[in-house]
Amino acid sequence: MTRSREQLPTATYPALRPALQVDSFTVPERLQLLQCTELYLAGAADDSYFGRTQTGQREPLWKNFLVTQPYNVDWNSHPRPDIERIDRMLQPTLGYLW
Repeated sequence: MTRSREQLPTATYPALRPALQVDSFTVPERLQLLQCTELYLAGAADDSYFGRTQTGQREPLWKNFLVTQPYNVDWNSHPRPDIERIDRMLQPTLGYLW
């Protein structure tokens, strides 16, 4: 039997958030590589952490349209009982640059 979200215990505590974001054109005006990583570390009394990273590329498609192809990975040291510790997703998107 799984518990609903309302029945799960919650905790409030300060956290440290180191993060890194890099966007770099490897081929000028043609191919941009993306990297964004952030980590949330719980207070010293707890070993909990949550992290998220997104790696991918962005390139022009036609006129002001562009396509972004990020690969997202989220991980949690203590997930809820009904979810996995690591979640992966490929998330291609179509965008328009103003």
